[in-house]
Amino acid sequence: KCEISPCILTCVDLMKLTDATQDASILDGLLEQLQCQPSVPVSEICDSNMSSYLLGATAEVGKLASAVVSGGHFNHTRVAEFKRTVNNAIRLLTLVGITISSRLHSNACIQFGC
Repeated sequence: KCEISPCILTCVDLMKLTDATQDASILDGLLEQLQCQPSVPVSEICDSNMSSYLLGATAEVGKLASAVVSGGHFNHTRVAEFKRTVNNAIRLLTLVGITISSRLHSNACIQFGC
């Protein structure tokens, strides 16, 4: 008889694992189980990257549209890829939103109509 003991990861363990691998898949899976949006690496935010964020988000939405239009059966692999694409799109659009918000807060003329 084989007994498997469950692996218990603390929040700190999850953060270390995500940081070491630069892969938020485990963290995003946990957030999905909690019915939350995927993680967004705000440390990566750079004002000059906004066009890259927008182009990346557009590409991810294009992948989603293609997957839906192509039809076919959603097997486990296809569902996992669909979720990854959705998470990437959300992540990139969130980075765009934070970048725009940062621009507005740093420019008083835009904020107060100079």
